[in-house]
Amino acid sequence: FAFPHVDDVVDAWRVPEHTAPLSAETHQMIKRYFIQLCAGSSSVFEPFESDFFPSARTVNACIQLYFEHFHKGFPLVHKPTFLHSGLPQPHWLLLLAVAAIGSNYADVTESADFREAFQEFLRRATSLMAEVYRTQDLFIPIAQARLLNLVALATSSTQLARAHVPRYHVELARSCLEAAILQDVRASHIAQVSGHQNPATETPEQQWLVWVQQESRHRTGYFIWLIDCTLGYLSDSRPLCTLDDARAPLPCLEALWDAESAAAWLKLYKGYPV
Repeated sequence: FAFPHVDDVVDAWRVPEHTAPLSAETHQMIKRYFIQLCAGSSSVFEPFESDFFPSARTVNACIQLYFEHFHKGFPLVHKPTFLHSGLPQPHWLLLLAVAAIGSNYADVTESADFREAFQEFLRRATSLMAEVYRTQDLFIPIAQARLLNLVALATSSTQLARAHVPRYHVELARSCLEAAILQDVRASHIAQVSGHQNPATETPEQQWLVWVQQESRHRTGYFIWLIDCTLGYLSDSRPLCTLDDARAPLPCLEALWDAESAAAWLKLYKGYPV
């Protein structure tokens, strides 16, 4: 594996800007993990052929490609608050996962090498972070990254990558069941997900962000359930999750999920049935 040098052709992609840019600090953090897992003297993983890692501009372009092409059919992450200029940066592993999926749509000559390098780096990073966050309650950004990693592996053009699917599938489905995130029967509405006993004392922005956290939890659980059922069907085997495991409220309407601001969300929310 090796990342090809594609920085000089990024501008030609002309991808719309769906989010604010990736920060230099977060890019450096991702790069440090790349050096540790793919270009260093790791006793676990074989080093890449080169220690070159794409620039922040290239990684950011891949993130924009994710939202341009993939997000519409798989609205897992909350785009309005993802890389929002007024909020903390998302977890670096989720950013890497989003960029890895987006790399599939990059218009580069060495497209196979580009996406396979991203995919392998993501697989290694996911393995590491799954151990770091091995707790009973799923940390949703890590669960989302693990889910995107599984999607990337399952749809890979290489048999080597697809061979990893059973392991990551079982681990993710079991984590979902153990954390019981689909057993949470609370609806994603202010009165039940608020961090305060009196939601009226919160600002619309605070209410929105708390609602996004709860809705993200439900969406992540249902996407894991969906992928589990899909992979079970494709492999002619029984899914690990059942209909009885899915007790949480279904994801909200897309218009509510896509609201670009707290004010726009609150306006839609007031007419949303709960």
